[in-house]
Amino acid sequence: MWFLDTLEGKLKKMPQTKEELKKLLSTDEGMDLYLFSGFVDRAIREGMALVEDECYDFKINPIVGGPVNYSNVGKMSFLVALHLRGQIHDQVRHMEPGTKISKFVFADEKKSAS
Repeated sequence: MWFLDTLEGKLKKMPQTKEELKKLLSTDEGMDLYLFSGFVDRAIREGMALVEDECYDFKINPIVGGPVNYSNVGKMSFLVALHLRGQIHDQVRHMEPGTKISKFVFADEKKSAS
């Protein structure tokens, strides 16, 4: 079993049995690290319930300087969030350490290809 760490853009090996996983996720540390349980609990308390195919995600990805706090959390399509994270991590991976990011540009691939 593997964990896709979308904050760091890495795959991490997870416990290999259901029992080991249950034990890991039964701790506050495990719930916070793998499930961001504090953010989820607060979102639910504040009425930010998810519908099918949605997930909670950071509005500005922490890999590009977004804060890891609740004010930076919003709802998004799971597939859109996953695709955006993958694209951001792919681009950041090729940057020199310390590169300053000043803006994001969302471009229509069809328009930019012409």
